[in-house]
Amino acid sequence: MDRLERLTGSRNLRLGTFWALSGILTSDNQCVHKRSHRRWCPMCYGEWERNSYEPLAWTVDLMRTCSIHGCVLSSACPSCRRPQRYHLSERRRRVCTTCGADLSGAVKWIKLHPFLQWVEGQVLNLIEFCATPRDQPVSHEVFREFIHGLHRTAGGRRGDVLAKQIKQCAFSARLRGRRVSMRSLINLCAVQGVAVNEFLAAPRETSGSFLFERWGGLNYMPLPTPRQAQKIYVARQCLKEFLRLRPTYLPPISLFLRPFNVQLLAIRDVDDEAYDFYEAAHFIQGDSIIQKRLQAAFLSAKSLMSTEASGSLPALDWIAARVAGRAEVALALAEHATRSAALVRQAQAEEIVERYEKEMPADMAVDWFVQNRRCSWSGTS
Repeated sequence: MDRLERLTGSRNLRLGTFWALSGILTSDNQCVHKRSHRRWCPMCYGEWERNSYEPLAWTVDLMRTCSIHGCVLSSACPSCRRPQRYHLSERRRRVCTTCGADLSGAVKWIKLHPFLQWVEGQVLNLIEFCATPRDQPVSHEVFREFIHGLHRTAGGRRGDVLAKQIKQCAFSARLRGRRVSMRSLINLCAVQGVAVNEFLAAPRETSGSFLFERWGGLNYMPLPTPRQAQKIYVARQCLKEFLRLRPTYLPPISLFLRPFNVQLLAIRDVDDEAYDFYEAAHFIQGDSIIQKRLQAAFLSAKSLMSTEASGSLPALDWIAARVAGRAEVALALAEHATRSAALVRQAQAEEIVERYEKEMPADMAVDWFVQNRRCSWSGTS
């Protein structure tokens, strides 16, 4: 940034970037939209004058809407649906580089969940903070002090669900290295119930316990990335698909969900009815000894099936006989576990997963996730 400002003779270029937070934030704050592609507000394009500029907020994937007009930020041509690359020419930016269509049309509107409205407000707070002239970026010690305070606060609330989320968020942030993504930073502020500008002004105070309850608590898991939210949707749909097949044995839900790499709490929060039904049905399948034998047989059957192509599985009776010998369980238990493994394979087939991914595109998944969380939003002060 110093070199670019010297070359251009301008001392305020850094005010249009996240330079002021470069000691805390990573340089990549886009999770869906590639750096080579851009987003824009159609209404802003329609009102542009010669010296107009593209706001920094348009580059942040956490921003779904234009802060001026409130409409959805576009990411593809309304006519040919092609993404658009960046251009220096103001005229070329307002028309599609593929078909020449006007990019200022096709205005869309959505009603954001209050939590997503709050998230967008935090992004704008960060941008406003970075637009304030300063000599040096904010020190990483500010973030480290906040993290240490969160650990102390969470440590005094053992067993509390929110405390576990704070620990998990803080630990994930530390694992990412010296700097964190904007999403992680806003998540940490969210579970603590503070705004990002409050955190920047007083990291020690905002990371501690409050003398009075100034907000109802965030009964949210951290805001996932679009791809994570999509995986949660797919996992939930496949779980319901499996239950519809009426298996005679239900493996532990963690085993069923393992291929999706999602948190169990996420599935329960978006569909507590299916989750609780599954857990209750799993629990009554037998005592701990029977459960261990069934699980061993299930894993053995799953292992045997994984070595075979999807269209060439041998007869389930033959697999069950082998499972009974390998897992040292009764044939009846082996048959239950084998049929269950076959149904899991069916519910998690590639074509099923692809169908649900198309049903819930990544750029819509976060909205779905937040709308379906069983939580209450009380806002921040």
